[in-house]
Amino acid sequence: MPAEQKTSFPPWIMPLLSLVAGIIGSLVTFSYKYGTMEGKVSTNADKIETLRSDLNALRTDYQTDKTKRDAEAAARLASYEAARAAKMGELEQALNRLEKIPSPR
Repeated sequence: MPAEQKTSFPPWIMPLLSLVAGIIGSLVTFSYKYGTMEGKVSTNADKIETLRSDLNALRTDYQTDKTKRDAEAAARLASYEAARAAKMGELEQALNRLEKIPSPR
């Protein structure tokens, strides 16, 4: 036996160890990224829920304001119609008075 005998590994062991190390590294990286993404997803879900509730509040406010504006517009229209009817009544009375005046011949 030679004095410097090295234990030799089979030739397939180094590529196998390299593959296992790569898989472990990928799993660690994936778990880290997944954990980070999971936190971001939950944060984004909270933001989305906040935005959704804000949007619903704005829709409610808009509907309330729209109803108020429609009621005000209807009241203005009724007021204009009443004023128009009063003016038409005055004009009809004036026309009736003018019709009663005999025309000069």
